Amino acid sequence: MKLSNSLAVLFFVIVTIISLGWFVVFLPPSRFQSLVDQASQFVNSTVVKTFPSDLVITVKNGNVTTNQTSPFCLILDQNTKSGIVFDDRANIPVQNYRLEYRDICSPFALVGNDYFAYPDKDESIRIQKFSPEMNLEINRSQIEAWSAQVTPWLKSFSNTAYYAFPISFMVASFVFFLLNNFWYAFVTKAVGKWFGNNVDFPDAYAASLLIYSALIFINIVIISYLLNYILKLRVNLSFPFFNTIAISYFANILLKNVKPSSISQEPAVPISS
Repeated sequence: MKLSNSLAVLFFVIVTIISLGWFVVFLPPSRFQSLVDQASQFVNSTVVKTFPSDLVITVKNGNVTTNQTSPFCLILDQNTKSGIVFDDRANIPVQNYRLEYRDICSPFALVGNDYFAYPDKDESIRIQKFSPEMNLEINRSQIEAWSAQVTPWLKSFSNTAYYAFPISFMVASFVFFLLNNFWYAFVTKAVGKWFGNNVDFPDAYAASLLIYSALIFINIVIISYLLNYILKLRVNLSFPFFNTIAISYFANILLKNVKPSSISQEPAVPISS
């Protein structure tokens, strides 16, 4: 029993299952592309179009002002009227700002002259001061330029992650099953010794890994996907120690019908007299 054959079978099973699950069941390429397009449209429609074309936000030495009459609410959701209130006036009741500005919008944050107020996890109001070194200007043109830069990056990053995730999961799964198989190899060797079928541990590992790979394929592809997901049959063949019993039993049957592997056996060299 060659370990290389068992490794190849496990690799094939993992690649097949993860490719089927990721590219066919969970996130097909067409659905993925649709999500990427929706994310790009979200940036354009939500971030860009909600920013008024005549609004200019200026931060000079940490002090925030706008070209609008204070208080001004930048509404981000037209349905709920929620947004950010800008008010550079003095003596603002910061702790009650959500009640103070409810007539103009439903504020979830307040930008004062030199601070940013927002609700904390316990619903108390947290105040964050702007750095005196902060100097910038935000307008519609800059938001559009930022969107033009972010959208291609978002698509490129999404395409890379779309293929990198299943590959990383394949490698992690491969290592996990290899480590997990040490237990099945140990039980296979112990059961074989009990029934008089003495095998070396490398052969027990190779045989148990082959049966383990077959059970993974049967359980995920045939039972979980084909019978349960496609045909809606709700088949469940698992019970406590099912894998341990099945793998050790079938692995010993397999070992009785194959030659020992070259891992533990070397051909005898004739000795000349």
